Amino acid sequence: MARDYYVILGGTTHDDMNVRYQIAHDYRYLNAGGGEWYSKPLCNLQPGDHVFAYVGGKGYVGIGRVRDEAIFAREATVGGGGLLVNQPDIDANFVERAHRRDDTTELVVRVKWAKIVSVDQAVFETGLFSHQRTVCELKTNNPTHRRTVETVEAAFGVSRDTKS
Repeated sequence: MARDYYVILGGTTHDDMNVRYQIAHDYRYLNAGGGEWYSKPLCNLQPGDHVFAYVGGKGYVGIGRVRDEAIFAREATVGGGGLLVNQPDIDANFVERAHRRDDTTELVVRVKWAKIVSVDQAVFETGLFSHQRTVCELKTNNPTHRRTVETVEAAFGVSRDTKS
């Protein structure tokens, strides 16, 4: 059974937000690295799960469905079969982290967006769920989680039936 997850696309620094948002928006990958505290939660995402993408300090920017389990960013492919790390517009720091061979390496999870908007169109309301953790399950029995899912779905015009 598919579950709902909050996923953060970058934190409060401009560069971090731009890199993570760009990879999600342009290449349809969620990503995290810099240590297992950040990257390991991506491994909780399973194909079919719903993701609610959040940009720190801005709000919700996307709703999508997980397509594949987490893999190393250095192995991720895009469109015509090229590697994500070889794309000319990918941040050099991301590429360096993707090639690491330790617990700070970047992981990615492929996602199909039902809707993703620009950061300046992010949905933000006081009381919606947000967290520093990379990935958090949004549970239907938690009133804040339920309100967050319902509010973001309504704002984006996306329902359970249209998330696939």
